[in-house]
Amino acid sequence: MKIMRYGKGKRKPMWGRKRTVSAMLSFCIAFTSLACCLQADPVMAGEPQENAFVVTGFSELPDEVTRQRVPVGTPEDEIKLPDRLNATAYREGDDSKQTDGGLGAVEVGDINPGVSGTTQTPTQEEEGAEKPPETMPEGTPGITPEETPGTTPEETPGTTPGTAPEETPGTTPEETPGTAPEETPGTAPEETPGTAPEETPGTTPEETPGTAPEETPGTAPEEIPGESSERSGAGSDQTASLKAAENACLTISKRQIPCVAVPQETGAPLPESAQTDITEKESIAGEIHASDIVIRDVVWDSSPLYDGDTPGIYLFTPSLPDNYCVEDEDCLPQIEVEVLEEQRTVEWVTAGIDALPSADSIYENMPGDADPGFDTWLAGIKQTLAEIRAVKEAYDALPDEDKELIDEERLNKLMDLSVLAERLSEMEVQNTERNGKWTEFAAGEFAGGDGTADDPFRIENAAQLAYMATSGVVSSSPYSSANKSIGKYYKITADTIDLSAHDWIPISTFGGSLDGGGCTIVGMYCQEKNPNGGNGFGLFGEVDPDGNLDRAYSEIKNLNFEDCIIEATGSSSSDYVGILAGAVYRGIGISGCTVKNSTISLTGRLGGTGGLVGYFGHNNSRGFNFNSVMTDCYVFDVTIENEEGMVGGLIGGSGYNVQKIEGCTVEDVSITTEGASSNGAKAGGLIGHANGGTVECTIKDCVVTGDSSINGESGMCGGGLIGIIYQKRPYQTLTVQSCSSRADVTGNAKYYGGLVGRVQDGNSTYTATVIDSCFAAGNVTSSNNDTGGLVGHMEGVIKNSYAEGDVESKLHWTGGLVGSLMGGIENSYASGDVKGRYATGGLVGSADYKGEVKKSYALGNVTIDRDTCGGGLIGYCNGAEIEDCYAKGDVISTGTGTGNTAGLIGCAENSSVKNSYSKGKVSADSAENPTISGFIGGGASDTTVLNCYYDKTASLQAYGWQVSGAEHDGISGLGTEDMTHSNRAYYLNEDGSHDIWAWKLGDNDGYPYLGTPAVKALKHKVEFNIRLDDALWENSGKTYRLTKNDGLDFVDPSEITEDGVYSIYEGDTDTLTDVTVSGGNASVDMDYYTITFFDGDLPLTSTGQASQTVIKGARALAPAGPSRPGNRFKGWYSDKALTQPFNFDGAVTTPLKLYASWALYGGISGTVTDKLGPVPDVRVEVREGGTDGSLIGAPVVTGADGTFRFAGLPSGIYSLVASRTSENRTQVITRTIQVMDTVTSGDIFMPEGLQNTIVEVGPNTPPIAADKLDELFKPENLAEEPYQGVTAEDSAKAAGGGTVEIKLIARQMDPSDPAIRDDVEQMTTAIEAGKESYVLSLTVEKRVSESGTSTGTITKLTELPRLIDIFVPLQGIGEMEGIQVLRIHGGQMQELPFDGESFEVGEDYLILHVRSFSTYMVAFAERQDDTESRTHSDGGGSSDLGITGRWILDGTGWWYEYGNRTWASDGWYYLYWNDRYYWYHFNKTGYIDTGWFTDKDGRVYYLHPYHDGGQGYMYTGWNQIDGSWYYFEEKAGHDQGMLYRSKNTPDGYMADERGKVLIPEYSLD
Repeated sequence: MKIMRYGKGKRKPMWGRKRTVSAMLSFCIAFTSLACCLQADPVMAGEPQENAFVVTGFSELPDEVTRQRVPVGTPEDEIKLPDRLNATAYREGDDSKQTDGGLGAVEVGDINPGVSGTTQTPTQEEEGAEKPPETMPEGTPGITPEETPGTTPEETPGTTPGTAPEETPGTTPEETPGTAPEETPGTAPEETPGTAPEETPGTTPEETPGTAPEETPGTAPEEIPGESSERSGAGSDQTASLKAAENACLTISKRQIPCVAVPQETGAPLPESAQTDITEKESIAGEIHASDIVIRDVVWDSSPLYDGDTPGIYLFTPSLPDNYCVEDEDCLPQIEVEVLEEQRTVEWVTAGIDALPSADSIYENMPGDADPGFDTWLAGIKQTLAEIRAVKEAYDALPDEDKELIDEERLNKLMDLSVLAERLSEMEVQNTERNGKWTEFAAGEFAGGDGTADDPFRIENAAQLAYMATSGVVSSSPYSSANKSIGKYYKITADTIDLSAHDWIPISTFGGSLDGGGCTIVGMYCQEKNPNGGNGFGLFGEVDPDGNLDRAYSEIKNLNFEDCIIEATGSSSSDYVGILAGAVYRGIGISGCTVKNSTISLTGRLGGTGGLVGYFGHNNSRGFNFNSVMTDCYVFDVTIENEEGMVGGLIGGSGYNVQKIEGCTVEDVSITTEGASSNGAKAGGLIGHANGGTVECTIKDCVVTGDSSINGESGMCGGGLIGIIYQKRPYQTLTVQSCSSRADVTGNAKYYGGLVGRVQDGNSTYTATVIDSCFAAGNVTSSNNDTGGLVGHMEGVIKNSYAEGDVESKLHWTGGLVGSLMGGIENSYASGDVKGRYATGGLVGSADYKGEVKKSYALGNVTIDRDTCGGGLIGYCNGAEIEDCYAKGDVISTGTGTGNTAGLIGCAENSSVKNSYSKGKVSADSAENPTISGFIGGGASDTTVLNCYYDKTASLQAYGWQVSGAEHDGISGLGTEDMTHSNRAYYLNEDGSHDIWAWKLGDNDGYPYLGTPAVKALKHKVEFNIRLDDALWENSGKTYRLTKNDGLDFVDPSEITEDGVYSIYEGDTDTLTDVTVSGGNASVDMDYYTITFFDGDLPLTSTGQASQTVIKGARALAPAGPSRPGNRFKGWYSDKALTQPFNFDGAVTTPLKLYASWALYGGISGTVTDKLGPVPDVRVEVREGGTDGSLIGAPVVTGADGTFRFAGLPSGIYSLVASRTSENRTQVITRTIQVMDTVTSGDIFMPEGLQNTIVEVGPNTPPIAADKLDELFKPENLAEEPYQGVTAEDSAKAAGGGTVEIKLIARQMDPSDPAIRDDVEQMTTAIEAGKESYVLSLTVEKRVSESGTSTGTITKLTELPRLIDIFVPLQGIGEMEGIQVLRIHGGQMQELPFDGESFEVGEDYLILHVRSFSTYMVAFAERQDDTESRTHSDGGGSSDLGITGRWILDGTGWWYEYGNRTWASDGWYYLYWNDRYYWYHFNKTGYIDTGWFTDKDGRVYYLHPYHDGGQGYMYTGWNQIDGSWYYFEEKAGHDQGMLYRSKNTPDGYMADERGKVLIPEYSLD
């Protein structure tokens, strides 16, 4: 029984500690004086009675008791709580010295018979100082190694080799075979498998196996599993029996009672007395004795109080009866019970979601988080938040297929609630933990540094960061005389700074540089400005180095923020808010800064609000030498709510001196501007308000992505990327380049766009702002004017850009790309649907004042709602130029619209339109008869239109633009066929004068498009004169393509642009006909001929022989052979007399009739005889593949003359099986017969008695047949030895009524079969390179039984006295070359012909003339495979039925493909690589296994794991792997490659259970 120490729910083994006299006395005094206080203590309950038992330790409880898991609802009485405990204790008595070893007045039960009631002299065994205790503690003297022998190391795998490597097929052992090493074991031996390593055992390797590895198998770890790791000195308790005279330190007086360790064999149930069972364990003079007892009536108490309906962990501790106390409460056992949560189902989750309130209802009742009542409200919904989390956790635990059963509405509700609960939980923590302001807790100095660039001030914690916000560092003055931060350098050296403890007061005004060092600032909460000055909210209030007399450039970099909140009420347009800084003025560079999971919530009047910076830059009025630059910053999952001002996901507003904003990303950001402010807000996903004009500015490679949105409830303008761009003199260029936004944009005021809300240029040329190579993918919705998919109002240039989202406005000037344009658009497009009122277009709503739209198009549908001027491309234009544009969408006018709706432009005044077209349907559902047209709806006569088109068919409109009752002369209405002809692109290119327009068959629905290939020339046409059998073939259904470069490029026959010779293809097939095109249209005759198939005068019409139509010069296809009862089809002839065989390889130049030729089926005729003559009543069968093969035709029975006959048999080789039955016993003789076109003789001789011949063909084996087995029964062929054939004794038994049966067993073999693997390996070495092979096992057995018995002896015949014939079907073997036949017989490899045995080859079969039987291999010439791949040619036979193949390396690993397009998988294969054969193992997916591998029978192998040109081969012999030696079987036929475990290697070294071989140093001298 091992004494266990329990504490804090975790069980630890503990060896007994001694208690000093003073400690024991103190314990008892304390116990007595505090008895009243311990009444409720389950350990010490009750007043300690005189002679009470003091318990020093308890026996260990089983694991299944100490740790229990029960389902919800389990009552306490079903938990395993023992009512009695085994323990060790001594009787509490008086202070007189006991010398009899007894227990005072206690009634003793069964006393240990080995101990008397008086002091005994220890036996010789007890006196032996070297005898260790039965349970050895750590640190026992005499055990010198670090690890005690006999126990397993701590890291030794707990399983034997048999688990596969973790990272390779089969899974690699952790460290030893059977458990995978963390890294692939070892390096490959230089030797090939089967040869010893360079340093075989016996010579010293570099690392001598003999110095034990860090953890030698068979030695114990430093800390024995299950025992305490504490080591004590000479005074530690080590045995249950200690002699006082042996060591004075170990003498135990009455008050020095150890927590005794009792030997394990005493752990059996102990005898019981009427009250307590006691077994005395020690009897040492002058000592108090701890004895075994059984404590009954034990009650268990739990903490917390057990509630089977509440999941969780409950800790049970025993409450002992009143007459017991414990010496050390740490010795008390504990039982841990875990109540498992109920398995949540889809129904439970669904019901849980339904029971929860909606997120909206929680929001409606939620006070502002700055409201004094917020904390009270938050505390009141704690239970609701817990329920939300419980339902979310249950949903997350559902299998994926169950999650799909929850409908979208419920799922959205749960996700919204989950996000809300998470945010409220964070706010609860922040509101609970914050107290005071950080400036009140600021440090008085920095961690070090002098503030120079070389030695910046170092900031190591939050207090030092707060020091920066004090007047000791900053002030409202930007000059160094008053502000100590001016021109100074600072660096944060901490990884994380948590600011959640106090409210943050911004650092303001800061005039230096800060390197964040990658630090993350978390939990910042800011709600007021710095009282020392500055108008900003954030980590910094204001950053302004303007007072730096050196005009030095300052920067803030490499600083991250998470879980930050700013809540503020502004009072001035100079108040700025940003997580990093409220305002960052002149000459500051910001780079590598991020903000995540943060919130900005603002009210009142504010200037600028940004996720990172509220305002960035300045107007440079003080001549500062540096412009502002921001690069590589990132804002993620940030929510910004504001009433007015400049609001941006990254920057609220940017100043005139900003030179570059580049490489910045905003993701999952929500921006909402709401309130009653008349000023409104300028909101953008990246920047709210971007000023420009003072310096050239580039905003480049910036994106707004993820689940981002811009919601301008009170805004003046909003954009997915920028709310507004405002230019001032001198109008330096501001370029937005390679930027994008995927945010949805919604607003109630003017100027909303998917990328930019408004561009206000101010320059009369409208060229100061350029948007280049940008796109917007979000939807845009507005309740007011100027709404666009890319830009709401554009005064500038847009090029190479596009918009994909849908656009909708309730008022005017709405466009798929731009709402209103004052500038230019080039090479751009819009693909979303557009809906608006006055001036709505698929690309531009309104283009005014010299607006230019060139090389651009619109694809979406356009809806004009109750208004006028709607167009597929532009709604309204005045003074605009539209050139090389098109629109494909449908245009519809709805409601009470009054007109001017058209396919391209709704209304055009004083504008020009050229080289453009429209395609969509134009319609109106208004009862007011609006003006609608195919191309232009209305406009003034000063508009010019040149070279324009519309699809009259698709648009359903008769006029493109009706002027004075007639079509405008610059517009052509064409049918769809003409609009989709390639010549249309030619005309749009102004008769080929430029290459703007392109056309390609199948692209853009066949309509011209902008791009390549350009169409510059009119097309010529090739016409085809199609004839069948020299007559015109109408409705032939033939289609053709032309090519000049062997099918690399095709042209439509009606679209020829170049002269030359073209090959004609019919469909995908080359017709072998050419046509020449030279300077105009061409024609070509296409002659086809019919081939009809006949059987005599009867045309064949079945599917296989239907007539064919072949173009002149092509080949006819040989049809399937027809059938005729009793006949065999021989071939097709071109004459009815069947004298001219038809050659299907020849070209067809005339109509043809082909006739079938027939031959009669073959037959068999023969006689069955025995020594008396013909035998009647013998059943004769023709079978394919042995005695039990497939039956061919019906059996026949011989007549009185013994004859039989078969007719109508297909040609082939068959087994002829004769059987006769007498006295319920059947004799069977099997022969081979080859059926030809004529009748074949097949006589059968039946030997005397029951002498049978059987041919058994295995599964998946070709129908092998055998002949001449029956001749073994003839007297002249009788054998001398039983294992060489039929003996005279065998014949006598048959004549006496017994049975003699000769059976040939033929089986096609898998070369990887362990039974023949060694034979295959040996034969493969003799096969010439580049051959396929076929493996066959041939066995002959003889069964002999006495008369009257059904069983007998079976003898394997290895060699017969005469040759027999074995027919092996091998399709096409007659066409092969270099045929070899090999076998392993008697352990030797032999190749036929050999000693009179030989083989012969037929067209589709091989005949073996042999008398020896074993494993045969047939090899023949290799078939070529031209498949291109990274391969290694096999160069020899493989093991999979001998089919050659190749190694292939793909992205997953190596695999092996055979020539028949199968591959090696799930087994062992003996394959060729680098001029020799190796064994490999492939997994079920067909890739090689590597590293440690365990087969299904538990054998362990090691497969080379490295990519060094030999990966995957099987190791044999000695190998050192990962520093340890192993031995793998070398001999073929003896589980070659198997790891030796728990046995000696052939040279005498012992391998342990994991296969490691420890080779002593002396053995390697």
